[in-house]
Amino acid sequence: MTSHGGREDVPNFLTHDEQRTVMTLWSIARCPLMFGGHLPASDDWTLSLITNDEVLAVNERSRGNSQLFNANGLVAWVA
Repeated sequence: MTSHGGREDVPNFLTHDEQRTVMTLWSIARCPLMFGGHLPASDDWTLSLITNDEVLAVNERSRGNSQLFNANGLVAWVA
């Protein structure tokens, strides 16, 4: 069995925007951040995402995280 559903031409199934969204939501929710990729093979963009000091600070030190509003299909969270 090959990785990525047989597609070796992509690093993963998520676009950069999708990766940023997942990382943001996990951080706001203060979820444990675990990386399941092959670090030596990661590109610079991915490494910058998973080592972003500001994002990691939100994940590690934010308090009182909650939904600010949910209206007309838009949602905002504070952390």
